[in-house]
Amino acid sequence: MRYRISTFILLAAGSVAAAEAQTGALAPAGTLDGSFGGGTGLVTTLFNPASPINTDYAFDLVVQPDGKLVVAGWASDISDPADFALARYNPDGSLDHSFGGTGLVRAGFGSFSIEEGFALLREPNGKLVVGGWAASSPLDPSVDFVLMRFLPNGLPDPAFGVGGKVKTNLGADDWVLVLARQADGKLLAGGRSGPVGSHNFALARFLPNGALDTTFGTAGKLTTDFAGRDDSIEALAVLPDGRILAAGPSGTGPTGGPFKMALARYTKQGKPDPTFGVAGKTLLSFGQSSAATALALLAGGKFLVGGGIAVGGGAANMDFAVLRFTANGKLDPSFGTAGRVTTDFAQKFDGVDDLRVLANGKIVVAGQIDESHPGAGDGAFGLARYTANGQLDSTFGAAGRVRTRFPGSVGSSVEAMEIQANGRIVVVGPVFPAFPSIGVSFGVARYLNSPAGQ
Repeated sequence: MRYRISTFILLAAGSVAAAEAQTGALAPAGTLDGSFGGGTGLVTTLFNPASPINTDYAFDLVVQPDGKLVVAGWASDISDPADFALARYNPDGSLDHSFGGTGLVRAGFGSFSIEEGFALLREPNGKLVVGGWAASSPLDPSVDFVLMRFLPNGLPDPAFGVGGKVKTNLGADDWVLVLARQADGKLLAGGRSGPVGSHNFALARFLPNGALDTTFGTAGKLTTDFAGRDDSIEALAVLPDGRILAAGPSGTGPTGGPFKMALARYTKQGKPDPTFGVAGKTLLSFGQSSAATALALLAGGKFLVGGGIAVGGGAANMDFAVLRFTANGKLDPSFGTAGRVTTDFAQKFDGVDDLRVLANGKIVVAGQIDESHPGAGDGAFGLARYTANGQLDSTFGAAGRVRTRFPGSVGSSVEAMEIQANGRIVVVGPVFPAFPSIGVSFGVARYLNSPAGQ
């Protein structure tokens, strides 16, 4: 799950003792890719190494057709509280200096404003859209949905919004956490809106020029409440017929957790889909706490949800979870055990943040693992691969699992994953330093996989 995190909290997390590097098994599938990152398979990036304070938080990525990688998130240093941040890497992991002059781009609304990016989308023409939130200053309690669009060279796109930027107020504490693009070029921005601690699912649709699409929802926007507590869209998919599927965690307690898995489906016009769940939404409870954070569409209308389920010991003992649903939002009993599969790494906090379905139907998931508690920053990159029917694939990593720690760090957290055309797996997230002076950095790992994702 995604949180607004203070720079100082993140740097404090970096003061814990260093952890040793673990790069998984030597099996071809799941091994770190030696052709990336100078032979290590790993890359870390600071946006301003000269600053005594750095917090560079990677949240999403795209793979370009030429094999280059674009990673987006936010960057903070002593000179600016936080900006949207993008890095573009060559196929070998080196920075691409044709992007922004150095391979790095930062953008915001002003020197003292705060912008945090969580979602990245590449349009067919190569333009890049980043979504997140913005506040006028660190003291501003009100934050808005924000989109920024960049040209392929990293410059702001003047044809989008005002100077490449769009800010939308949904009425309260508004965050964009995920983006999707419709076939007609319209953009969907999903996330959350509402008072802090009592957010609702929030979704807005924008025209290709950045203007709100007033034919969607109510004046281009909609919100959905599940349990009166904290609800967030963290995964979004557009069905072939144009309907929209959203998934995320729903907090049920006075301080957010414990959580349930929340699913909602909307018509093309932004109305609840009455053929899905109850009045267009489904709320599911598993174990002591559970959360939905990833989606993938399957043939025939079925879909996968990735996230976490705490089966014992509270949320700090959450496991990877993958569930398969029928088109009407019911669990598919032919998958795993009663429609779901859970995977434990080390009896700590493990949670899926992204999932992909390979050409042969196998399922790859990535997420943070081994955290002592949610948001601790002392975990590792974790991957698992499953067969199409929900069994761990023993030909991947060590008994279907891969664990990776970055050398010189106290931990890292997975935020996104993509599969390249050659089947290799790219995972990104923040890396927390053993020494605070180094600063939190973008982390990128690339793994070997069977050819072409088989």
